[in-house]
Amino acid sequence: MESVIVNRKYKDTLFAALFGRVEHKNEIIDLYNVLNGTSYPHTAEIEIVTIENTVYLGMHNDAAFLIDNETISLWEEQSSWNPNMPLRGLIYLAQEYRKLIGGNKYDIYGPAPIRIPTPKYVVFYIGPDNQPDRYLKLSDLFVDPSGGCVELMTRIVNINYRGNDSLLRACKMLRDYTALIRKVHNNKMAGMNINEAVDCAVQECINEDILREYLLKHREEATDMILTEYNEKEHLEHVANYNKEQGIEQGRREQNESNLNTLIHNLMKEDPSMPEDKARKRALQLLGMQRDH
Repeated sequence: MESVIVNRKYKDTLFAALFGRVEHKNEIIDLYNVLNGTSYPHTAEIEIVTIENTVYLGMHNDAAFLIDNETISLWEEQSSWNPNMPLRGLIYLAQEYRKLIGGNKYDIYGPAPIRIPTPKYVVFYIGPDNQPDRYLKLSDLFVDPSGGCVELMTRIVNINYRGNDSLLRACKMLRDYTALIRKVHNNKMAGMNINEAVDCAVQECINEDILREYLLKHREEATDMILTEYNEKEHLEHVANYNKEQGIEQGRREQNESNLNTLIHNLMKEDPSMPEDKARKRALQLLGMQRDH
C-alpha cells in the first residue's frame, strides 16, 4: 500500500522543492534506484522526514526520506565546496534517529536490539570547481583519524561532471535542474544581473521543455527560491570578505601598536630622563603616525 507522510515548515531551496516533496515521489524513487542499484517500484512506501532545523545550529538538510522503513536517505545540494559535510551528516542523522525513536516509543534501555533504517547520505555537488566523485569520512575530521570509534561516510556526486551523464540520463528532473542552474550561471557570466539571469534562464527552460511543467505552475516560487539562494551565497561571501579585511586591519593595528611600544621603550632606554609622554610623542613622529606641530 502506498503511503507518504510529510513534515515541512522552512523555506525550501529549489533542489529541496524538487526532491523533497511528495508530488515528485516517483522521481525521488527513480533517482534513489540509480544511485544505489536498487529496484524499488513507485508503489513503495515513502515517508518524507526532511529536517526543519537542528536543536542548536538552526541548520536543515535539503531532502530526507524513508523507503519501506528499510533505508533513510539524506540528500543535499551544494554549490560551494564544504569538507565538513560528514560532520553535518552526523548531526542530521542523530536528529533523524532521535525522532524515529521518540515517534515509535522505542525502549533504548531494553534488552532487545532495535532495528533502525540503514543511513545513506549523498551530497550533490554543482559548484564551479571540478570536485571528483568520492566518499568523505567523518574520521578525516578527527584530531587523530585513527583513534575514533565512530564513522560516517558522505557520498559526493558531482552533477556537473560529464562522467555522471548516465545518472543524469536516468533522472530527467535532476538533469533539468542542473541545466537550469547552468543557464543561470552562464547568463551571469554574460553580464546579466542576477534577476535578469534567473528570469531569462527560467524562460529558456520553459521554451526548451526543461522542467517545463513545474516552472509553468511554480514560476514565481522557483524564481524566488533561486534568487534567495544566490543572495544568501553572496551575503556569506561579503561577510567572509569583510571579516578577512577586518582581520587584516586588526593585525595591522596590533603590529603598529607593537612597533610603537618597542620604539618608546628604546627611546626611554637611550635617555632615561625622557618622560613617557614625550617618548610616545617622539615615537609617533618617527613612525609617521603623528605630524610635527
